[in-house]
Amino acid sequence: MPYKCTAYNMSTAIMVLGGNVYTVPSILSLKEAGFTVVVVDGNPEAPAFEIADVCGKFDFRDWEQGLNLARIQKVKGVMPTHDRGVVPAALISKALGLHGPSPEAARTATSKKLMRQAWSAAGLPSPAIALASNIEEFKAAVARIGFPSICKPTDDVGGGSRGVRRLDLETDLAEAYHFATSFSGSPETLVEPYYEGLEHSVEVLMRRGDGIALMISDKVKTPPPYRVDKSVIYPTRLTGEALEKVRMLSVEAARAVGLNDGAAHVELCSLPDGGNVLFEIGLRCGGGATPHPIALLTSGINEIVEYAHILTGEERNFSPKFSKGAVFHFITAKPGTLKTVAGFEAARAMPGIIEAGLTAKPGDVVKEIRTSSDRLGYFVAAGITADEAYHKALVAEQQLIFEYGN
Repeated sequence: MPYKCTAYNMSTAIMVLGGNVYTVPSILSLKEAGFTVVVVDGNPEAPAFEIADVCGKFDFRDWEQGLNLARIQKVKGVMPTHDRGVVPAALISKALGLHGPSPEAARTATSKKLMRQAWSAAGLPSPAIALASNIEEFKAAVARIGFPSICKPTDDVGGGSRGVRRLDLETDLAEAYHFATSFSGSPETLVEPYYEGLEHSVEVLMRRGDGIALMISDKVKTPPPYRVDKSVIYPTRLTGEALEKVRMLSVEAARAVGLNDGAAHVELCSLPDGGNVLFEIGLRCGGGATPHPIALLTSGINEIVEYAHILTGEERNFSPKFSKGAVFHFITAKPGTLKTVAGFEAARAMPGIIEAGLTAKPGDVVKEIRTSSDRLGYFVAAGITADEAYHKALVAEQQLIFEYGN
């Protein structure tokens, strides 16, 4: 049977598309808020199935099967946790007459080409782009954009910096094109200028076309040429007019791709000249611990619960209550074959560490960090200020001892 019910409680049902380990805190929070949670995931051993009220053990991209389950369980909102769930969620919601992004908005937001066209039409700042469908076109696209530049797949590949690489030299091109297309079902790639500045992610909640930037981070990236988050630090150091510009631009970016009701995760950059440039948008909450517990720690608002209330059409005030420090910090290590990993339990028990996870284990081969899946775990840290939270996360990571062997 593709469906399993463990503890159905007849409260308002939310369907969550995606049940990996990172979704567990958010699903627990939804249950604590009184929602029945229907989890769909193609992995029959998905960790979230252990806590779900109803389990759909099938690929969440199969939206028709998702629709059937949603009808059976009288679902009132469909929530993707992954970019590949955005379009299926929108199709199910439209078929059931539920709140959420339209399929058109979902398709726009899962195509880097279409999202940039929408932003350009709305007069919003986004990179000039050149498209390519083979290696020769790719070389010509890079020649038009120039160095340094960024290449990436144009279609939805699930986020996590999959296929994203900085280009600095002609000798980078063949490897970069292969990297971009290796995650995609399409040979089409996108080339855009590389911007040097302070990068941010913004969590946006929208209701009936009105939105609020719930929280804004500053990002620390792993070393080039790949573009993977090492730390996502809240709140941003921006203040005054610069902060307000980012807030307004993030909401306008969500509105421009067609989002009226739901959540958006916006990525952009503040430039040294005071301008901003939009990079990406996902019509979902940020990944992992972002919607819970980080949103609650830094803003006083439980993003995942408020997102559910928006999807079910409830009127609530989701304005931030305060601005405190929190950080989503990712564990990395030098490449090699792990013999032992020590110090994690001590690090997890340190003051200010709210959550922690370690995926690395003896015998694993640690790779160069090229995508988010190459990271080895994470710490969520909290403090009165961003600097305090960041310091606690760095100290926790320093407790880890990686020993390598053959």
